[in-house]
Amino acid sequence: MKPKVLAIVKSLLVALIVILFAVTSGFLVSILKIGIPESLYIQAAFIFLPLVVIILFLLIGKIKKEDLSLVINKNGKDYLYLLPVILIFIPVLVQGFKVQDARYLGGCFLLYLFVGIVEEIYFRGLIPSILKKTFSQNQVIWISTLVFGIGHIATSFNGEGPLLTVMTILNALIFGFMAICLLYHTKTIFPLMLIHFLFDFETKIINLNGTGLAIAEGIRGGLMLIYGIILFILLQKKPAVKDEHENQQSI
Repeated sequence: MKPKVLAIVKSLLVALIVILFAVTSGFLVSILKIGIPESLYIQAAFIFLPLVVIILFLLIGKIKKEDLSLVINKNGKDYLYLLPVILIFIPVLVQGFKVQDARYLGGCFLLYLFVGIVEEIYFRGLIPSILKKTFSQNQVIWISTLVFGIGHIATSFNGEGPLLTVMTILNALIFGFMAICLLYHTKTIFPLMLIHFLFDFETKIINLNGTGLAIAEGIRGGLMLIYGIILFILLQKKPAVKDEHENQQSI
């Protein structure tokens, strides 16, 4: 098998790991007819399992922290690229938050915290690490973005309508594009974990639904796409990121 084809196959298999845990938890919750608050904690437990796999590989030395961008960038100027990201959270916050019971709020917090950590480690850490061995920087950006979008096709199994499924996949493509471009600018995955968590978590606790939510998410998606394009253009004007982490410090 050719190196490039093998790298893509490996990337898809890595994505499949995360997808399987997410889909399995969804089926389990549906079959057992578990209530919403409880289902959130069960799904959080399943999403945590891929993180355990990564931790084990780190402990036995099969993967390095640098390979996953689990590093601290000591160049403070690089973090300025994160400031415009604040704007993407505004459209869905215009009507504030809705109050939920403590169990629901806690379940959402735990689930989307793990989702943010796990998906960033796999889709912006491990997969780009696999792809960059045989693909250029721009190719890594496009392929990893597509893999992230494909991975969210799994949402079609959770009972949501086709429109919501398409919107979820489209949002994933746009978010994935912006996130991988941010990674190349900031050279660390930690801020992306926080952004990913907030992106998912806020959608569950805001005081919007129906048409209002669809419009807000559309505006948010547009802002992400614009900023992603800006980040991508800026990347073309700077040297490709080197493998040595001269400005970074392992944790």
